[in-house]
Amino acid sequence: MTGNIYKNLMIKSLLNKKEMRHTKCFLGCLGLLLSANVAFAQDKAAYFNRNLHVANQLNPAILPERGYLALPFIGGFRIDGATDFTNLSDLIYAISADEKVLNDDSFYDQMKPDNRMNLDMNVNVLSVGWWRGANFWSINVGLKLSFGASVPKSLFEYMRDLNLYEDSDLHMQNVDIRNFQLNTRAYSDIGVGYARQLTECLSVGARAKLLLGFADIDFKVDEMVLDMNLPDYPDSPESWTTGANYGGYSAAKGHLRTAYNGGGLTFDEQGQVDEFALDGFGIAGYGLGVDLGVAYSPIDHLNLSASVTDLGFLKWREEAISIASVDNSEQVEITYENYDRYLGDDIFNPSRYNLTEDEPESYKTGLRTTLSVGAEYRLGAQEQFSVGSLYNIRFSEPFSRSTISLVGGYVPKGSSFNASLAYSYIQSTGNALEALIKFGNSFIGANYVLAGEQASFGVYLGMSIPLGAIRE
Repeated sequence: MTGNIYKNLMIKSLLNKKEMRHTKCFLGCLGLLLSANVAFAQDKAAYFNRNLHVANQLNPAILPERGYLALPFIGGFRIDGATDFTNLSDLIYAISADEKVLNDDSFYDQMKPDNRMNLDMNVNVLSVGWWRGANFWSINVGLKLSFGASVPKSLFEYMRDLNLYEDSDLHMQNVDIRNFQLNTRAYSDIGVGYARQLTECLSVGARAKLLLGFADIDFKVDEMVLDMNLPDYPDSPESWTTGANYGGYSAAKGHLRTAYNGGGLTFDEQGQVDEFALDGFGIAGYGLGVDLGVAYSPIDHLNLSASVTDLGFLKWREEAISIASVDNSEQVEITYENYDRYLGDDIFNPSRYNLTEDEPESYKTGLRTTLSVGAEYRLGAQEQFSVGSLYNIRFSEPFSRSTISLVGGYVPKGSSFNASLAYSYIQSTGNALEALIKFGNSFIGANYVLAGEQASFGVYLGMSIPLGAIRE
């Protein structure tokens, strides 16, 4: 058992080059996605626009002027993300073990003890809404993908120490990494919505949703501690003094849990994690969700609204779940023959942990619920101009985020041309400008985000076919 926990807890230098390329390829793709779309929520300019079908999806009580049929996939596409790290590009390069970033003191000066990020993607597969008498009905089918990460500063400090190892002596190696977390989830929701204007001033709406879960992955390292004593130059056999007290202490606690029908974790003969297999595709879980909304006009031209969306849960099936965990500590002996197992900088590959197979059991996960509260004042003879304020907060892991937005728009009733502009302050991230223009039955939006020294730009669009006449 000597050194077993180190052999799998620390990143193995024995990992072959193919595995290393796969890991860095994944991290590179993730980095490009995050760096291109960080810190924006692409729905602020659309929230008060009664001529867009997406407004009803953001708040089921906002009644559209007419029915609609949103074209599959291009009927609506939204990405929204946030991070509390000032310069995301440096963070991505550091994850990829870039020496220039890892050795730059300014990189560590801007880091927090825990550096967190969230990303949400929402694709409209089918969306249709229609008026029947005084009632508005809608059916929506969507695909949703979420990603979250919490990466501690100590992890990058450890990578820097190892990066400097080739050019300096390294006889003491101390590691204390805690609360390292990665999670991702993919599911589809099928919703049926109903809305009605109860009085001249009050309308309410609700949407009930059936959820189909496709994948859920949760990787968490609660603790990874290493206190290791080595000779000054461990690469040289002559540095290892016979009878010297070389060795160390290791402690690890964490888990890797996956829910995927048609694959999942595979294990070797010792019951430890080998790889993640993708042998098929199917439904790994089911759930229920609901969207609720209310809109109220206490005086002429003033509209108040509030909504709660994605309130619900997913229950993952036991037969689709695979779980591995580690909770161990021990003293180990270190020699010239095995020391290189404890040194490595590719700490994002779960196969290098001493994770042992556990008995799977079903579990539930909550959705990333969003609460929105808005106030809009309409101006002009036909109320074609509007100014408003919108607050929303999304509850998610590893952290929740809130946004305050000021929204102005030109939204003539029944017009084929609309324009909206929104300025948003995003908690712990930065500022965002978003513009939206509607031409006929299509709309296109763009945003420009400032997050400290970082800026990003994004474009989104949607298209729908009107159904029925414009309602008074």
